[in-house]
Amino acid sequence: MLPRLALPTAVAVATLLMVYLTILQRRRRRRRSTASYGEVTVCQALQSDLPHLVGISQTAGQNIVPADAGGGDFVIKAWEHEWWTLDPRIHWNDFAFIGDEAVGFARVEAYGPPDEPESGWLMAMRVKPLFQGRRVMARLQAHLLARLPHRVRLNLYLAVGSSNERMRAACDPKYDFYGAYVLQNFMPTAMLRADRERYAAVVTIHTLGPSDRGAAWAFLAACLEHSPTLLIPGRYYDFRALTPTALDDKMRHGRALCARDGSTIVALFFEFDNRMPDGTGWRRVYTCCASTSLDVPKLGSVLLAFGRAQPTVDAAGVGPIRTQLSVGPCIDRDGRDVEPKMSAALAAGNYTRPRSTHLRVYKVTFQPRTTERR
Repeated sequence: MLPRLALPTAVAVATLLMVYLTILQRRRRRRRSTASYGEVTVCQALQSDLPHLVGISQTAGQNIVPADAGGGDFVIKAWEHEWWTLDPRIHWNDFAFIGDEAVGFARVEAYGPPDEPESGWLMAMRVKPLFQGRRVMARLQAHLLARLPHRVRLNLYLAVGSSNERMRAACDPKYDFYGAYVLQNFMPTAMLRADRERYAAVVTIHTLGPSDRGAAWAFLAACLEHSPTLLIPGRYYDFRALTPTALDDKMRHGRALCARDGSTIVALFFEFDNRMPDGTGWRRVYTCCASTSLDVPKLGSVLLAFGRAQPTVDAAGVGPIRTQLSVGPCIDRDGRDVEPKMSAALAAGNYTRPRSTHLRVYKVTFQPRTTERR
């Protein structure tokens, strides 16, 4: 038979142990850079913190990615297989805690040389539903952005889906809208009228090489004058500032393609850094920057020539590859998400739109850290 004090003693020991673990957890949090803003404590994330993110994602419903693109919440897979494999100098990750519960998360990835990154992408913003409306994300975001290099803060972007009404309501009045991007599928069996087929046959598609660099940048500089919100694709569906460094990165990895009419560049195509899973195969997603001198028939012919130049199976000849264009940026006051000229050219080149929604890209305006920090 146990002594009479055994049970109370066990309870006391367990209580002391819980207090010790709580203190240890809070000290651990302080060791990894923390700050308090009212009831919210912002804490730098560690790779071992995946359970916190899983908890936040589960309460948010996990329905972030469209069903036809795989569904679920990409942050869970990206945590182990992508995020923590990057150079630690180009990504920042913070959690928001209320008490000992992780209630929010946000991340920034940067682009450019690790010692001097030049732009960034704000992503994976999540807040548990029960804690929304308590300024959790505002405090978390202000702290996270204050940790970024100055140039990244000046060129920081984010995107939300057009069907995400809550995020659109938060972003539209707060940030600069940089345009809509719409996915378009290329149909490999596309045929045009004879006159347009003749022009498509004249257009040559090739990967940009060192000798093309000067002409390519001159072409992009002209595009920026016409469309100052033009960006270049980054990892997955991220975008980055269009700079000479960004062009060099794309060329170095073979992700920059050129369409020429004779010796004249008429369009440039840039591939996102990662190929996207697509059933048993892959999707290769590009953006397009075309000459404003092209009329609709010629632009449609260029898009057709580009699509036809892309492989339809992988190197092993097994998995299919689907070519997609992410068309934008479109800033239209009448509610359209594709410019009328491009829309007509896509139809002429036999591209089809797989979904009615689009991606809305914003430039983030840095908000100074709140004065309620203690």
